[in-house]
Amino acid sequence: MTEENGVEHRCAVGMRTVVHPGAPLPARAQAVEVEVSSSMRLVVPPGRDLFDVVHERLQAVRADGGSFTLGEGTVDRLSVMTGGAGRDGLPMGFHGPRAMDGPLTVVAGAAGSGIDERGERFTHCHAAFRDSCRRLVGGHLIPGETIAGTSGIVVELTALNGGRFRRRFDPETLFSIFHPERA
Repeated sequence: MTEENGVEHRCAVGMRTVVHPGAPLPARAQAVEVEVSSSMRLVVPPGRDLFDVVHERLQAVRADGGSFTLGEGTVDRLSVMTGGAGRDGLPMGFHGPRAMDGPLTVVAGAAGSGIDERGERFTHCHAAFRDSCRRLVGGHLIPGETIAGTSGIVVELTALNGGRFRRRFDPETLFSIFHPERA
C-alpha cells in the first residue's frame, strides 16, 4: 500500500497467474520457420478500414500471413472488445463491442494476420488510442470497424511466407486463438 496526499492506494506486486479451464498443454510455445519480408510502410487512407488495407497488401505480395504495428495517425470510428473476468466459469472473457467515434489519435498497436477456421483472412489487433479529452482507450479492434481519420494510419507491415497464423480452438483456454502453422 502507498499513500499519496492522504489517500491510500493498493499496489499489485508481480504477475498473477490465470488458470485456464482446459487441461494444460504440454508446450504452450510453438514455432514455425518462415521467410519474412523487409518491413513495408503503408498508410491507410482516410475513410478506409485498417483491416481491409492490410489484407489487400498481403494479398498483393502473395503473403501467407503477416504482422504489423501501428504508427502515427487518426481514426474516425472504431469498435473494440476488451478482456476481463469471464462468464460461465471461464477465467477470461470478452466484453463489448464498444463503438467509439473520433477523432482518436493512435498511441500504439500490434497485430498478427493469418486465416480463420474457414480459411479466410483474419487479423487479431490490439491497439490504444487517445480520445479528444486525452483519455487512453482501446482493446481488441473489430475488423470492418476501424476507419482511418483525416491523417490516415501509418502501418509497418512484415509479410510471412511459408508459414502463417491460423485461428482455431485451443483446448486449454477454450477460446479460438492463433496458432502458428506451415503454409
